[in-house]
Amino acid sequence: MQGQPRAPKSKPISVFPAADRDIALQMPKTLPAAEVEAVIRKAGGENLQDVRIFDVFEGGNLPAGQRSVAFRLIFQDLKGTLEDQKVNE
Repeated sequence: MQGQPRAPKSKPISVFPAADRDIALQMPKTLPAAEVEAVIRKAGGENLQDVRIFDVFEGGNLPAGQRSVAFRLIFQDLKGTLEDQKVNE
């Protein structure tokens, strides 16, 4: 016996350009990057559409037990083009 078919989930698509920002954070190796990503998503506001890790660096000049994790944040508004000041906030 099958249940009721589920309606597909969708979000509105913006016709306005996206703006992206890259940030790199130094953190303890023991801190899961997924936890940091969750905090970024929560603090990012309604225009934050996506967060992706694109680089992890260890060694070099970083202190022992530390790593640098780089995140790409993608912002987009459904109502208009985002100004740099708004994205940077």
